Amino acid sequence: MRTPLTLILGPTERLLREDAAQPFRHSLESIDRNAHTLLKYVNDLLDISKLEANRMGLRWVQFDLAQLLRLGASQFSPLAEERQINFVVETPSSLLAQGDVEKLQRVFLNLLSNAFKFVPVGGEVRCTLQLLEAGSSTNWVDEAARQVKITVQDNGPGVLPELRQIIFERYQQGDRQSSQPSGGTGLGLAIAKEFVELHQGTIAVEDAPGGGASFIVILPLFTNGTSSTSTSSNGKSARYADAAVEVEIDQRSPDKR
Repeated sequence: MRTPLTLILGPTERLLREDAAQPFRHSLESIDRNAHTLLKYVNDLLDISKLEANRMGLRWVQFDLAQLLRLGASQFSPLAEERQINFVVETPSSLLAQGDVEKLQRVFLNLLSNAFKFVPVGGEVRCTLQLLEAGSSTNWVDEAARQVKITVQDNGPGVLPELRQIIFERYQQGDRQSSQPSGGTGLGLAIAKEFVELHQGTIAVEDAPGGGASFIVILPLFTNGTSSTSTSSNGKSARYADAAVEVEIDQRSPDKR
């Protein structure tokens, strides 16, 4: 399913790198943007198929969670500038964690995509990463399994109380309190929830201070004192290594009005 899209994206990206002249550049950018959107939908459907078949495993590595979040957030900076959105990112300088980098990347990017989908022009999106202090949670796996809190907050339409559970269900569009359809497959938040729970974490949505929505993810770090090897879902031993991450996002296409 991905092959036809990659055959479109490859030549398109090469032409864009060659600084194609107008008016062709605008058309190429539109092709590239919408092909990436379609590829994201295909990946969502493939992931849901694996989850439904209980074939979704985790590839555990050690990586810098703070760097991962900053890299992901940086991809939204042009969109924030274009729409005059105050985009605030607050993380520690470094925070080592263990988990499946690609899946945690998808969680964060899906939450950011959701925030930018609903935030108004001139609004604000804020994402933070915090290490929870000892005693702030009773859900410790052990003394070594510290927890982190990731918050993605926007001042767009809030989420009605009756929608706060179903918004994480598959194929729910999550239109919040807006009269405008949000588009998409209705899988982004559902996949985020499934991936968080695979990491023994939790995800929830609350009212943001001053209005809007605040999506909160709590994850165990599994770092200090844990073994340097772990058993993946297929029973094979996986050695932790530093994760080199390339971040790719799905921005809402301006061609869809």
